[in-house]
Amino acid sequence: MKETINNVLFQSIEKNFARKAFSHYSGDESLTYLELGRSVTGISLWLISQGIQPGDKVALLGESSLYWPQVYFAVTTMGAVLVPILPDFQAEEISKILSHSESKLLFLSQKQKEKMDKAGCDLSMVVLEELPSENEEGMELLDKYRSEVEEDSLAAILYTSGTTGNSKGVMLSHKNFVSNAKSASLIPKPRLKTGHVWLSLLPLAHTYECTIGMIINVYTGGHTYYLGRPPVPSIIVKALKKLRPRVILSVPLLIEKIYSSSIKPNITTGFLGSLYKVPFMRRPIHWLAGRKLYKTFGGRLSFFGVGGAPLSAEVEKFLRDARFPYSIGYGLTETSPLLAGSPPLKGAFRSTGKVLERVEIRLAEEGEIQARGPNIMQGYYKNEEMTKEVMTEDGWFRTGDIGEFDRRGNLFIKGRIKNVILGANGENIYPESIESVINAEPFVEESLVLEGGGGLTALVHFNYERVVEELQRLRYQHEHRGEGKEFHVEGDKKGWIPSAEEVSQFMEKYRASLTKTVNTRLSVFSRISHVKEESEPFIRTPTKKIKRFLYDHMGRKDKDRKEETSDDSDQS
Repeated sequence: MKETINNVLFQSIEKNFARKAFSHYSGDESLTYLELGRSVTGISLWLISQGIQPGDKVALLGESSLYWPQVYFAVTTMGAVLVPILPDFQAEEISKILSHSESKLLFLSQKQKEKMDKAGCDLSMVVLEELPSENEEGMELLDKYRSEVEEDSLAAILYTSGTTGNSKGVMLSHKNFVSNAKSASLIPKPRLKTGHVWLSLLPLAHTYECTIGMIINVYTGGHTYYLGRPPVPSIIVKALKKLRPRVILSVPLLIEKIYSSSIKPNITTGFLGSLYKVPFMRRPIHWLAGRKLYKTFGGRLSFFGVGGAPLSAEVEKFLRDARFPYSIGYGLTETSPLLAGSPPLKGAFRSTGKVLERVEIRLAEEGEIQARGPNIMQGYYKNEEMTKEVMTEDGWFRTGDIGEFDRRGNLFIKGRIKNVILGANGENIYPESIESVINAEPFVEESLVLEGGGGLTALVHFNYERVVEELQRLRYQHEHRGEGKEFHVEGDKKGWIPSAEEVSQFMEKYRASLTKTVNTRLSVFSRISHVKEESEPFIRTPTKKIKRFLYDHMGRKDKDRKEETSDDSDQS
């Protein structure tokens, strides 16, 4: 059977026609698989009536919703090429993508239409909330188009937004998507089943959510809910309670924020905090806190996929002790995306899992990860020179990441080749590893390590909410010492508020001690020389990786630096 998106969709419709495929959490809208099939056919027929033919480019710009997969499948199954655009892109960048891809039509949400109207977009636009109704003419031609779709037919061009600069159009075929979806669907244990509820939190325009979320959902007959609004914590918690999902895909930032705001303050303060200082007590405390977290997630979660960026070591240790069903994966847009992953709690600590079925990985010079398999892209659209740069003569894709395997075949990501800093004595310094140590400190929100200032400089964005809570806790303990009263973050922090001067004095001491504290946990050649505060959150890509190229060693956003063209990986 051909590995095409057509076969995945229409076989699933035949098996699951009465089951729900996609729904909106915030409303009553939903689609059964049969309704999905009818809508896909109707949109395809309408596209034909507008002159769209196989090979033509059709752009899709919108937030994740049940309208998105309808357009995706309508375009790809008729042999046309979808150009999904991340909704976080600015109008100027979107216009460049539309021009470079030679898109003939743009589907977009009402919110995005307002943005593009202001930018003066002259392309024909169709609002997703007003998808065209079924056109009865052209069915014979549509059947012909569908029958001509092959495994190597181009399905989509995805424009990445990397940490190092300009977007590139990654060309992915039907086989790229489907082979990766099939291999990745084997990772969850227990296996994914028909009717399993999925909760989507990430943009469908990114291949992580598109392949591992949407396509696998259809392939296994699952039922995905879209929030229909920004994934803020208050909305997510309500959705988790109501839907009790089996599967969630996430970037590390979500679970890291939950840990830092709701879990860590409760297990490191008061009576529990005193127990937590005893090393052998941490695992049972993590387990107890994890049970509560699992219930918050609905109590049925069997797969919490983490990708897109590195997960904090501290948070992973907590999830591991808590027996929370997390699974870390590694891949890139160019690899459709997954290259490695393991079932929940089966991988090694800090590993991205084992190499996926039907995928090969080898470690070349400098430990660069190179991959080969049916999921490797066809190339960069209209950029043969860059395509040649990332492909070896014998057909392996250069990921640009440095990795290593343990004796059991678990893959560990050490960093990006372009980010490696050469030490004074020739040692390779991996800034990502240093950043993970800094980020584990209690009042650090995020950090970026760069070369400069006579050594390694750490740009640090501090979490002042946690600083205020710590000052409140210290004052509370001082006022009630000897009385045995515990400080409870939620109940007691609403009283006294420290002054700006008191916060400043605390931070001055903390910054002075941070370098020493961090360096005790680093090798001699990886130690930082300076800590500089970054007052604003770091600018990130849509998949929440810091755009490193925007910053120089003094912490200024470097607007004059020439933009590089290579993208960062979707590693975690």
